[in-house]
Amino acid sequence: MASCSLCPAEIDWALLPSGKRLPIDRASADDPKGNLAVRRHADGKLTVRYLKRSEEPDAGEHRAISHFATCPAADSFRKPRLAADG
Repeated sequence: MASCSLCPAEIDWALLPSGKRLPIDRASADDPKGNLAVRRHADGKLTVRYLKRSEEPDAGEHRAISHFATCPAADSFRKPRLAADG
């Protein structure tokens, strides 16, 4: 268990198929609005995948929401975009 470094939310880190880690809101477990399917493995590690619209999680998965979507300080984590020329 971990907490966000910029807000008091409890989060879990999950591994995407790309190998990148994604913070998941612990409070969002089984949230029907969640667009992520999270699986907890026997070793305790979490893997996550994005759900397509109207797709349901597979057996052994639960819905969740990325902490990037709910953190009040999420902009602090985003890289600045370069201004378009012209």
